[in-house]
Amino acid sequence: WNIKRHLMLAWGLVVQANHLAEYDTGMLQCVVDTQMSAMKSQGLLKSSDSQDIEAGLPQLDGACLNQLASTIQLWPVLEYLALLCKYKVVADLFDLSLVSSARPKPDQSMMHAQLRQIISFCLRSTPMATRELRGFWYLAQIDELSPEELKLLSSELMSTILGAFWNSSVTTDPDYWLKWKPPASTGDDWVPETMIDKSLKGPGILCRDVQSKCFFEILTNTNQSTSGSVSGTGVRMVSHVTLGEWRERTQQLQEVSLVLWTNMAVCSFANFRFTDSRLQCTLLLKQLHAIKDLLPSELQEEYLQTCDQLAIDKNSIASHSIQSLLNNLAEQEVLPEDVVSLLVTCVRKFVGKEKDFRSLSAQAQSGCLWVNLGLVQIQIWTPQTKFDP
Repeated sequence: WNIKRHLMLAWGLVVQANHLAEYDTGMLQCVVDTQMSAMKSQGLLKSSDSQDIEAGLPQLDGACLNQLASTIQLWPVLEYLALLCKYKVVADLFDLSLVSSARPKPDQSMMHAQLRQIISFCLRSTPMATRELRGFWYLAQIDELSPEELKLLSSELMSTILGAFWNSSVTTDPDYWLKWKPPASTGDDWVPETMIDKSLKGPGILCRDVQSKCFFEILTNTNQSTSGSVSGTGVRMVSHVTLGEWRERTQQLQEVSLVLWTNMAVCSFANFRFTDSRLQCTLLLKQLHAIKDLLPSELQEEYLQTCDQLAIDKNSIASHSIQSLLNNLAEQEVLPEDVVSLLVTCVRKFVGKEKDFRSLSAQAQSGCLWVNLGLVQIQIWTPQTKFDP
């Protein structure tokens, strides 16, 4: 915990050095040198005398290995809770960066409290890399979260949370971690039985009842399963604990009980699908607001109100008005035709009135909108004229 906390501090100071015009790099260098020295002394970094350190490291006994296994088996469910909360906070931060009267702004003091809670929870309870928290740490040090500060970090926040969807224990191979045992007790060729389709990885798995599955696996604690399944999860009917593991197993169940009681409301206030839809709306509004300055000054205020109306209730009249205005910009060659076409598609997918689109599942509709939002971003980044690299 202390090592991860100091590593996060070093990463956070790097972010500060990148964003502040006047910054004392001496403090950053001192923190980095101190942390490197501490990690080398504990054998976590190689040094000239690393062989002597490795030779002196104590071997873990059976009780320590059992405790390690109990801790690692909790990773998927703890990372699941962390991902939901991080995703919600990212959506809240993007709301703060959006200049719009249509969306209620999150309370600043509440945002700072949530940032500190997420940092503490992730450092203490999850295997999450400290560099994924550096943006949150930097924002937690700022007295007032201004739209300008948030815009500077928006790309890093998005890349961090979207990257976590593809490399966390719960979205890659939860079965492996839920049944993890020390290699010495299982053999090097041990492979756990997988009850989730291995092709289902990434954020798609968060749309399923993955939390129930994780807790069920921990509570039953067995590799035996019946042929029946509930929502893709094998039904375990037997749970066994060896005499050498009973103490660690009891502690693990106490931790499960604590996690359940203290995080009971997370899945409701940080619901993945709701947060996902809210963030899509914010990103679409940011793209639409970005073209405001291309319009005549007398139309800008009305245009922003139309965009806000679209965000409030997916108004069809507002949608048609925005699409018509975008097409006019393409005809006047104010915006590239490819960009306009993708923006129009995003507006249509967001409203979701097309018959073929409505026949898709909620996950497929969300995926289609994400793909088109990504294509808009790529198209904006792509040079529109020939240039000499």
